[in-house]
Amino acid sequence: IGSGVEGSAAEKVFHGSLKKIYISDTDEEVVAGARRNICRTLTKRSRVTIQPFVGSFCEPLTERRMCADLIHANIPNLPAVGNVDLSGGEKKGTFLQSSLYEGYNPPDEFIHYALGAQYAYLRSAVEALTPTGSVLTEVGGRVPLSLLVKLFQDNGFTRVKEVLAGFKRQTEAAINFAGYHEFEKEYGVAFDYYLYKQSVSVLAEHCVEGSILSAEMSGDELKRLLSPYRVSAGAALELHRKGISVGHTVHIIQGSRG
Repeated sequence: IGSGVEGSAAEKVFHGSLKKIYISDTDEEVVAGARRNICRTLTKRSRVTIQPFVGSFCEPLTERRMCADLIHANIPNLPAVGNVDLSGGEKKGTFLQSSLYEGYNPPDEFIHYALGAQYAYLRSAVEALTPTGSVLTEVGGRVPLSLLVKLFQDNGFTRVKEVLAGFKRQTEAAINFAGYHEFEKEYGVAFDYYLYKQSVSVLAEHCVEGSILSAEMSGDELKRLLSPYRVSAGAALELHRKGISVGHTVHIIQGSRG
């Protein structure tokens, strides 16, 4: 759940019709902080109730046989290696224990592109959605976008829609590039990053500006536009060591079952 900003946004977007917000994270401190932040932003007349849970993916809902009309998540992709301390700092939002998703048996094509946790999230969301509900995920476009569509479809979501595509500078750059480069070396894949300065410049020519650039174009169009500035995770790591900024596309994708 992170800081809870998504819950605060939901209260504003669905004001008057929103009844409950469920928040969940594997970290109890994160859940408590998110709840406080959401409560601070509720209007005085709000009748929204907030129910916090500690657990993985949508498991706190499925274990209680609870359902939601809309499920949203921003899931870390990279598995923690060895005795990585996930109790704080930048690693907390970048890594997760692989044991949390291995029980969902993600197919190799998703494991190779570090999408095992995304697969587990969507698999768990199926049972936590109302029949007409939908699921949203925020995901970096470091992977082929067709693979993200397949990720939803393989988990039973027959309607898949890209809600938003954008571009941002990579944060937690050193550990991020190094983590994805390990996947490149182990599985022979390549991730999509882009030289930041050149990408921002070409996007400005298309009237796309901002700190996190939201493009009025599809993800496929955006990646084609930035393709001259594409670099792999390994190359991005070397550029970072030289002080050169690199970014990646970001996507919000919605899935429903009918």
